[in-house]
Amino acid sequence: MKHLRREENTLHDLEDKIMDAYQTSKDLNDLVHAVEEMGTDELMTTLMGINELHNIRMRNLMRVLEQNMQRERKYYVETHLQTSQRADPKPF
Repeated sequence: MKHLRREENTLHDLEDKIMDAYQTSKDLNDLVHAVEEMGTDELMTTLMGINELHNIRMRNLMRVLEQNMQRERKYYVETHLQTSQRADPKPF
């Protein structure tokens, strides 16, 4: 299957995913106000749906966090190696 999403490895992308994770709290708050009008089956289905959405959001957050960590690690290695290579005197 073709990958439809771009690489999300900026701090802005990570911040977006963290904020998306808070949507679960909003979903549950909305559910509290609607629960009186729901039957047991509808409530259970809604809770399972919210749980699945929360799991998807957490997987997305972890994916973006890992991409950020890889980017930072790559940057650190590149800059550290360049710095250490300049600092090491060449043997005679």
